[in-house]
Amino acid sequence: MPHANVNGVKLYYEDTGQGLPLVFAHGGGGSLLQWAFQLPFFSKRHRAIAYDSRGHGRSESPETGYGLEVFSRDLLGLIDSLGMDRVVLVGLTMGGMTGLQFALDHPERLRGLVLVGVSDGGRQAMRERFEMSADIAETQGMEMLAEGFCSVVFSPWFLEEQRQFVETFRKSMLESSPRGYAHAIRALAGRPRLGDRLAGIRVKTLVVVGEDDVTEFPLEDAPLFAERIPGARLVRLPRAGHLACIEQPSVFNETLEDFLKGMGP
Repeated sequence: MPHANVNGVKLYYEDTGQGLPLVFAHGGGGSLLQWAFQLPFFSKRHRAIAYDSRGHGRSESPETGYGLEVFSRDLLGLIDSLGMDRVVLVGLTMGGMTGLQFALDHPERLRGLVLVGVSDGGRQAMRERFEMSADIAETQGMEMLAEGFCSVVFSPWFLEEQRQFVETFRKSMLESSPRGYAHAIRALAGRPRLGDRLAGIRVKTLVVVGEDDVTEFPLEDAPLFAERIPGARLVRLPRAGHLACIEQPSVFNETLEDFLKGMGP
């Protein structure tokens, strides 16, 4: 299994295809499985890379060293280790938060930024939810966390019609270290709001949100990202929850492919 030694940890990744490099960053509690419907599609025309963030999946879970600045450095190290210069970053929830930080830290390394189901920080309600999630992982394990997680991030229709995928997704969450997940989610809980800094992001940006996202904050924040990031485009996907790229893969892939037009190899 390929791992990159990055910023003091080993990150698991998958790298397939050739052409314009796309890096897919998953959400909190997940793994690169969250891009199961994107990697095969985009690797036919582009170089598609997905990785497990520290504390998740098959990557290492150190006891210290978490936060958006650290995740941003991890991403930079991965891009460097794979010999890429400028990439299109596609970030889902936590991966999108990492993308925002990366766009502020290393704008010269981005050709495009895609934010999927992303929310801003600085809310007490969010801190409380994330802290509760971390506590469940530490005291009751990832299996208990996974049950509640799936019931929130997936729409009721998807839970009913795609039971096999949901079960595979649930089992994949058990690969993550409870402590690693808790460290990561607590770091996200305490992050400051980036609203005042969004105007400094000058890279071509696409904001995607599911219209049925019951996690609440992405629906509220998506218009803010689109308004404050110069030239950003907002797309709302109907009949999609928090993980819109999973629930509506065909529409999502078409939307992303349209966004990539004109970027070249």
